[in-house]
Amino acid sequence: MAPSAIETTSGVESPLQMRAETLSARELNMKDAHVVASLGLFVIHNVIRRNLASCSSGALTVSSTSSSAGLDKDPFLTYASYTIFTVTDHFDALDTIWFPAFTGYDKRFQSQIDQHDSVVRPELVALQTAVERARAAPATDKQAWQAVSDHFARLLALIEPIFDLEEQLSNGLGHRVPISEIRSLEKQQESRRQDAVKVYGNLWSACFLLRSMTKGEKEVFPPGLPRVVANGMMTAGAVKYGRELKSSEHTRCLLDWNGFNTFRSPLVGQNLASAIIVWQPHHVFQCLSDWFCFWKVKGRASQTWHPIALSQ
Repeated sequence: MAPSAIETTSGVESPLQMRAETLSARELNMKDAHVVASLGLFVIHNVIRRNLASCSSGALTVSSTSSSAGLDKDPFLTYASYTIFTVTDHFDALDTIWFPAFTGYDKRFQSQIDQHDSVVRPELVALQTAVERARAAPATDKQAWQAVSDHFARLLALIEPIFDLEEQLSNGLGHRVPISEIRSLEKQQESRRQDAVKVYGNLWSACFLLRSMTKGEKEVFPPGLPRVVANGMMTAGAVKYGRELKSSEHTRCLLDWNGFNTFRSPLVGQNLASAIIVWQPHHVFQCLSDWFCFWKVKGRASQTWHPIALSQ
């Protein structure tokens, strides 16, 4: 697919050609301000898709022990609760900031707001109720965890066509919304984001996002964030939550769901050596992060449920 670009036909600007499954520096024209502005919608859609799928799968493996047979209850609930928080916050932002403004250019955005209220939010309430029931139930209560899994899967099935349509509508807007208006909306979004990260913390929020993104997505999102900084944040998150995991059995965080069963120690070592030889600092940071986390969770790989691994 050719990079998205500003093209005109008879003086009318063409729609964008972004696709959720091909987000990367190679596929996108990052010099187009409208492409950059639309990128967040596509990325967060993918993050939500992957994490709903991983939670649905992970709920079926919750165990009452720290054995290799399944996941511990508390780390899964932390992960699941933040996934629900992320989904809710996303739809709140769409319904209060972005889509009301876009309705002036395409009335179908109002229909999407209505659909969020009638379809998505009731299922979010049902999912939250199922999670709270599972929290109060023992890890051996298979019925409670099956209900959690079913509700995560149902929510994913409901939002897939909604996301697909909203991505089409976003592309259809093309370059009609003035950049000055988009910048005003982005300021409102940033204010919401700052309030949201206070709940779980900046580091947790950043690691949740970055660890749920593909390599191509991290090339372009968040825009302007150097890869060495992103990799440093992931390493710091692994260190911080690694200590927490070691000191408390009641708070399991990032290392329990980073999916390091997909890594092999020799391969990580080879990647690190190559990065040092050609001196690619961002690759060095990434390899050090991977290597640290591989050894940190060695022997507990089956307790991971990484969203990227499950989506492949």
